[in-house]
Amino acid sequence: MRLNKQRKLLREERSPLKKIIIGSTITAVIAAVFVLLIINSRGIFREDDFNVVARIMSDGLFIVGGLSLCFGLLTITTFFGAFDMLAFSMKTFFYKMRFIPFLNPQNAPTSFYEYKQKKIENGKKPAWNLIIVGVLFVSAAAIFASLYESYVSQII
Repeated sequence: MRLNKQRKLLREERSPLKKIIIGSTITAVIAAVFVLLIINSRGIFREDDFNVVARIMSDGLFIVGGLSLCFGLLTITTFFGAFDMLAFSMKTFFYKMRFIPFLNPQNAPTSFYEYKQKKIENGKKPAWNLIIVGVLFVSAAAIFASLYESYVSQII
């Protein structure tokens, strides 16, 4: 009982910066696993030529970093309300047409204003960890791409 209270206090004391750092670390580890899968599928561990290794590393980092950055930017645009009208209309449509059996039509938002107020109360935040990891991975991909380009220009 006492241990649960201590854990709850620790969770409440975390600063927003600490949450971003922890979230970014977890996201970076997951992204690194995807990078390893991509570069392994491209055969990086069988290559001896630095030129090919730099190109494969650049490709793998850019794919994962680009996707992470795009999803992070999508959460920001959603947070600022770019898709609110579309989400409201789709939610109202599904409630009214009863495509999903367990949705009760009485729970459907009656107006766009009511929908916006409920959304503000829920308070979802943008996924800054995706943006941070995306920028870092795309930057690393740019470094490997420049190494690849400098190596190719020395050969020619």
